[in-house]
Amino acid sequence: MVDVMGLGLVALGGGLLWSANRKYRERTTTRLKPGEVRPEFAVAGEIMRPIILFIVGFFALKMTLFYFALGGNRMLSALQYGGLMFVLGAYAVSLYAATAKRPDQAPANADASPAEPATADPSAEDLRPAT
Repeated sequence: MVDVMGLGLVALGGGLLWSANRKYRERTTTRLKPGEVRPEFAVAGEIMRPIILFIVGFFALKMTLFYFALGGNRMLSALQYGGLMFVLGAYAVSLYAATAKRPDQAPANADASPAEPATADPSAEDLRPAT
């Protein structure tokens, strides 16, 4: 008998990996305008990626513990369990690819020097070395 759910989970994980590859290529080849915020960080900020990865890892650890300690093979086949773990891993890779840092913006021309970053604290100006 064909395990449709397990094959569906493996297909979903493959789709996530394919999407992650496309996102990573797009993110590393395009540049943002100065001051532009990446849309995936507009709401929650960059702190969300480690939190989500921790939750995914904790869920995978809990699922593994319950599968092996409580006889999960009575409810899930090995392909379904492996497919679920594959989807979780592919989601983590997809999240990394979607939030990968872009390369720094290059100056408009070769003789232009990069601007100094603005500081929020005016007293920090005193700490810069004189040029």
